Amino acid sequence: MPQTLLFQTAKKMKHANPSFNPIPASVEDKRPLGKWSGTSYLFERDFPKREQWQPDCNLGLLVSDDYIVVDVDAKPPAQRSKSKIYSEALGTVDFAELVEQNEPLPTTLSLTTPSGGKHFYFSLSGKDGESILKNWTACMTREDGSVIAVDIQTKGGYVMVPPSKKGCQRYEWDTKDGFKVPMAPLPNWILKNILDAHGKHPQHFEAQEFTESPHLNNEVSNEDIEMFKKSEFWKDCFSISSRPDHNNLYIITASVPYDCSICNRRHVNNTNHPFLVRNGSTLRFVCRPGKGFSRCISKNYEQMYRDFHPLTKELVEGMDVTNHAVSETLHKELKDRVFPTEKHNKWLMYDQSIGIWREEDKNVIMRPILDDYVHCLKELALICNKLSQDEEDVWSERQGICNSLVYSMSMVKKKNDHLASFFELIRDTRKDELFNQKKHLLHCVNGVYDLKKGKFRKAKPSDYSKMSTKITYLDYDEHPQEKKALVEKFLNDFTLDNEERKKFLLKALSSALSGDNEDQQFYFFDGSGNNAKSTLIKLMKKVLGDYGATLPTAQVSKPNLNAQAASPSLMALLFKRGGFLTELEEKTLYTEFLKMTAGGDSTSGRQLHNEQREIDLWVKIFIAVNDLLQILNKTNGFWQKVVVIPCNARFVHNPDPEKPEERPLVDGFTKQILDCADTFLALLVKTYITDYKTAGMKKNVHLDDILERVEKYRVSQNIPLQFISNMIEPADDTNAVLMKTLDMSFTEFCKDKAFTKTPQLVRQVYELMDSMFPPSNSKRQIWIEKKNLRGWKGAMLKKDEESEEESEEEKEEIAISYEEVEKDFLRSRWAGA
Repeated sequence: MPQTLLFQTAKKMKHANPSFNPIPASVEDKRPLGKWSGTSYLFERDFPKREQWQPDCNLGLLVSDDYIVVDVDAKPPAQRSKSKIYSEALGTVDFAELVEQNEPLPTTLSLTTPSGGKHFYFSLSGKDGESILKNWTACMTREDGSVIAVDIQTKGGYVMVPPSKKGCQRYEWDTKDGFKVPMAPLPNWILKNILDAHGKHPQHFEAQEFTESPHLNNEVSNEDIEMFKKSEFWKDCFSISSRPDHNNLYIITASVPYDCSICNRRHVNNTNHPFLVRNGSTLRFVCRPGKGFSRCISKNYEQMYRDFHPLTKELVEGMDVTNHAVSETLHKELKDRVFPTEKHNKWLMYDQSIGIWREEDKNVIMRPILDDYVHCLKELALICNKLSQDEEDVWSERQGICNSLVYSMSMVKKKNDHLASFFELIRDTRKDELFNQKKHLLHCVNGVYDLKKGKFRKAKPSDYSKMSTKITYLDYDEHPQEKKALVEKFLNDFTLDNEERKKFLLKALSSALSGDNEDQQFYFFDGSGNNAKSTLIKLMKKVLGDYGATLPTAQVSKPNLNAQAASPSLMALLFKRGGFLTELEEKTLYTEFLKMTAGGDSTSGRQLHNEQREIDLWVKIFIAVNDLLQILNKTNGFWQKVVVIPCNARFVHNPDPEKPEERPLVDGFTKQILDCADTFLALLVKTYITDYKTAGMKKNVHLDDILERVEKYRVSQNIPLQFISNMIEPADDTNAVLMKTLDMSFTEFCKDKAFTKTPQLVRQVYELMDSMFPPSNSKRQIWIEKKNLRGWKGAMLKKDEESEEESEEEKEEIAISYEEVEKDFLRSRWAGA
């Protein structure tokens, strides 16, 4: 996010609520940028200056003492203790059950996290028990006593807020008013649950678990370090360093006098304090009564050197500090993880957290990598210094190489030289042809679904995908029952409880999951307003994520007049699998684009200021209309690709029981169904594997009412045939229809039907008249009253309905005659029409 925009958002939040303390935070690990002690921030009393807000940082919120944030995770709780029972369900599912068992949550400030979790903000009003709330994780339990994945953040904690992001997904406020929504008081049942859970587990994040005596703990992880930082006792008395120093020590500084349980002395200032030592898998406390680290811990520096990062050691042992040596090391480290693009300053990097390749500024990608190398080289220099015996041994030389590399990787000019040399090594234009080519892979946040094998697996860099649904995938059977019920109800209402039509609809929509285009069809959703067509389109867009696209109206409502012109809208559809269009303002449809995409034909296009190139589009087209459009430049092959899905439901507030097409309209239903996008995706995947993959969407599997709807649409678009049937009737040879009269009548007919009269339509009318009333010569010349005119004998214009007095037998005879003419005409002439 641009620096100024993030800064302005932070200022608006501070102005809207003085209790808000916005802070800049890292995109990678969400840590605050600046001096951070764990309980206070450098700018807590003074709003951060503009220059502190980096362009690539997130927006954090330092929680104050007058409100609390309930963090509901979209994952099961981490099992940190063998003495506790942990729930195996997602935190969001367990919390929803608690809400049902107690009382609904009041309307309050809330947001949705990138992983699908929730943050609820509640004000603290001084109730009994609120004062002892601390920054606890997994601090609520179910009725059976099992711990659930719900954390709380109070004073000293911090959370991310919109527009912060994690990977490709952002934090989103749950309402349009965003952070301006007032906070409701903390519900009594939530407070009681937290306090009861704390009482059931006395060791719940207490520092006594670590401080009773110096002992060894062989099951220590980074989560234990984080738990220690958030522990209740140490939060008020100590602050811990954010990272270990060169002796691998986490320094804990006391803020008040305390009794040390290790040396049995009272420490009254910060000159003597305990250290938290992390050495391999060992966690223990030691006390430093005097200066000198050697009194606390001894290090095997030779073993540390042997265990050090191999590529960094290889670079140092090579005694080469040139650009080539550094770029070769970077290439070995980042091979198949970083690629350049056609854009000069944009590179692609594989993001393991979301399983896809993302495009970023090259400096944004390489800055943390080079910073890590600088940090490693500094550590390696210290190790070499400890191993050095004199100024001329090999360790001293290696220390000098480390210092030289630190200098070259820290200076801007030298750093740019390294990047330029590295760019030459990784530049390979052929790599561009690999991305997004695997049509059968559907990438999600937590992995990739292989539609060919019908399996969900972890994403790999070799998948070469830059697209994702941005949805966390779970099998359909694993989704909450209430979400599945909501999806089923929506589909039943949309299809008027027609099970066959619902299956057909799901198969049609599931075809957009894959890039294959064997069906060669596109779809119209046809029906009057208030039938949820737009809601279905919105749901599909959210389901497909990067794989979906909104079609530009001009793509189907205007002819392509300049094939060599730049076509960014066409290029934007490259590798897309679903294209959606709702409510065209134009009443006519040009079929060129639709036939090309449905038929899987290649075309050419280019971005602005780029060269023309041949492309293949995989997109399946879905168009929602209230009234079917007038089709221009159609052919017989065009009608083979059209599928019209009738949408006959009507959603109203008070449905009439006597009208089965009326269904109840629930306020806020659109948001509810969009929140079920993950469940709908799982249902489409299930449909694709079980139904679509075996039979596809060929005409032989279409429902009869679908085929009838298409045929009716086709007939309605045959304007010449409609005109002849409605306006011309057979007569004896004394009657004739002149060409001039026919043209005038056809002009009026087209105006009444809101169709554009074209020379092609006029030519089709003439051909139909020739087939029904064969002329005696090629110029259609006839003699009337000794005048040589052009027209057709044996025909006449029909009279007005009021003056028609034809017998039933004559009407039946004419109808049969026209039916035979229509069949003959379609069989012999329609392909060239």
